[in-house]
Formats: sequence, structure tokens, C-alpha cells
Amino acid sequence: MDTAKTNNEINWLLLDQMTDLTAAVCMGRDFLAAYSEGKLTLLQIMARLRICNHSLILSLYKVWEIRDKYNQHLYSLDKAYVDPLFSYAKEIDKRNINKFRGRYAAHIWDLKDKPISLIEAQILLDTITGENNSKVEEFYDWIWLDGKPCVVTALHDLINYLRTLPGGDFARF
Repeated sequence: MDTAKTNNEINWLLLDQMTDLTAAVCMGRDFLAAYSEGKLTLLQIMARLRICNHSLILSLYKVWEIRDKYNQHLYSLDKAYVDPLFSYAKEIDKRNINKFRGRYAAHIWDLKDKPISLIEAQILLDTITGENNSKVEEFYDWIWLDGKPCVVTALHDLINYLRTLPGGDFARF
């Protein structure tokens, strides 16, 4: 595959995920703050966080997919920029994000062709995001905490590095 074209593809795919992750974390934090200020009911916060968290699950899965699809090319790049991506991809696996995406966030039928159980989905989601709002905040911090090591910072640094390479500054494909 053409190196410049591959650098361009990875750059834009990561940029999309970085943007989506940042937006969903911001919205989730805003909803948590509104709930703690009494501006949202329990049902309102649950519905809003469900949307934010499902968006985060899908975007994190896409980060994992990028690492998987472009694995060979990424190994040819500077380890200082790609190792954090590999590390977060392993953590995405470890946290069962891929499992949640495959079984609940992207489908309405389970493996036995029956409607998915929202109760089972919530149990798995709680293992990913945490069972209470402070744990959800920790999950959000793992994804994006300005100026700290996190998924978004790793993506940002890799994007900036890719832009110095052939194809990294090409227009969107």
C-alpha cells in the first residue's frame, strides 16, 4: 500500500474519533453536572448518559479497528507515537468495549437471535464505565482529561506526528 495514502487515511480516521470522543465526554460531563445541580431527573440523566456512553463505546471500538487494520503500517512508525495507541487498544480489549459494541451497542439481537437484554447490557456497561457517577467520571478522564495522558492525548500526538510524514497533510480522502 502507498505509504502517503495510508498516513492520510490513518490521520483522518483518528481525527474523526478524537473529535467524537471529545464531544461525547464533554456532553457526558455536562449532563453529570446538570444532574448534580438538580437540573435533570434520574431518568433524564440515565437516558443522556446512555447515548454518550454508547457513542464512546463505538468510537473506542473504531480506535481499536484503526489499530487492527493498519497494524503493520503503524509498526513502521516512530514507537513514541504509536505505542500509546497500542496500549489503549489493549485496554479497550481488556475493558470488554469490543464485546459491548458487538453484543449491545450495535445490535438489537443477541447471539441466539433473541432481543438483547438491556439488563445484561447494563451489567456489562457498568464494568466498562463504572457503577456510579464518580466511576463514570474516571472513565471519561481515561478517555479525555486535558493535559493528561489519556486516549485523546495519544490520538492527538499521533495525528500531529502523522502530519509531519508524507501524506499526513493531504486533503481528506
